[in-house]
Amino acid sequence: MNRLTTFETGLNKALRPRTVLILSALAVFSTAVAFLFLNFRSGGFYLGQLFFESPDGTTDTFMDFYNSVYDAAMQPYDHQVIYPPLCCVFFLLLSGIIPGQYFEGAWVPRGGFTFYEIQNAKLMLVVFFVIPFAVVVYCIFRYTSTLKDSEKLLVLMAFLASTPVLYAVERGNIIIYAVAFALLFFVCYDDERAWVREIGYIALAISAGIKIYPAFFGLLLILDKRYFAAVRTVVYGIITTILPFFAFDGLKSMHQMLTSISSFNEISLFSLSLKGGINYLIATRSNDFTYSKTLLYICMAALIISVFLTKSGWKRAAMLTLLIYGAVSNGGKYMGVFMIIPCMCFYKENTTFRIIDYVYAVMFFLFFAPLISVIGPGNSQIMAIDLVFFAVLLTIDSVFDLVKRIRVNKGRKSAEAVNG
Repeated sequence: MNRLTTFETGLNKALRPRTVLILSALAVFSTAVAFLFLNFRSGGFYLGQLFFESPDGTTDTFMDFYNSVYDAAMQPYDHQVIYPPLCCVFFLLLSGIIPGQYFEGAWVPRGGFTFYEIQNAKLMLVVFFVIPFAVVVYCIFRYTSTLKDSEKLLVLMAFLASTPVLYAVERGNIIIYAVAFALLFFVCYDDERAWVREIGYIALAISAGIKIYPAFFGLLLILDKRYFAAVRTVVYGIITTILPFFAFDGLKSMHQMLTSISSFNEISLFSLSLKGGINYLIATRSNDFTYSKTLLYICMAALIISVFLTKSGWKRAAMLTLLIYGAVSNGGKYMGVFMIIPCMCFYKENTTFRIIDYVYAVMFFLFFAPLISVIGPGNSQIMAIDLVFFAVLLTIDSVFDLVKRIRVNKGRKSAEAVNG
């Protein structure tokens, strides 16, 4: 046994994966409390570094939600809405609780309406949050089923107090629904009961119907050779992503949405995405971003190849999640909620850690910890760079896994030849 193996064994005895999960959850929640304390001491000075702040200095809190409800009631795709139609149908249904006079007359720019001030709107907002968080609580408790109840609660509190969740709640963004149903897919994915797995496939289709890019997770069905399940999931996806367009202007609405998405993705050079992380790293040395798109394509190609190389479930989940960040070039901090999926898979799959797994654990912590938002340039930059390092490390790790499997197979064949 070499020194590295001895060190790794000793480290596993001192810091088992379960212990690391509890310590990480405690650290994330503690940084959230510290962030809150800093704001109490500074009159809320640091809030703008974590939450959205309008150019005029206002917070615009919950307005992703209220704007979406208003737009859905006023022909959304005529006003550059980028949400898929399933979202707009949902918001249209919610708008029914608001008196009709608030939607009369011509459409007004974002925030130009006033219905969010009435009690009905505030009750509607509560209902909006209750549904996805109930699903998230169920999923996290399922993933942490081997923990004590107090430890499960700590993990849940850390998730709710993490940077991307706090930002998503402050915005009132429907991405919470997308990650909730994506988590449900992963919970149901390997269940022995066929009907539970079917719920998982439907959940994935709903998640993709809300934010489109969770469709990447459907590749897991192909990788596991569940071809018939993949076909059914595609059918469910068509139902959730295409049919709702006909609640508005049909194919015209689809064209309008795609046009709006295209223009939206060109707005930001720096964002929570792989492209944003690459641009941040380039910006440390120059302002020439000529090759950033090429580097992004190389990164995504490496991830796609690595997905097929690795046999690890959590690494596949992580790489597919990173492909989401590669496909989205203008993501807000709330995009970070999808990293909870590989994080949960990581701790569930590993009963022992290699040294590199402790590095992954630290990277997950940096991604979720709110206090990081007041250190240095702000956590959008740190989170985006973290994504790039995740992609590089996972790709290298997968290649080493492949080499190790090849060596093991050669050794097994040699042993069989000798014994034969």
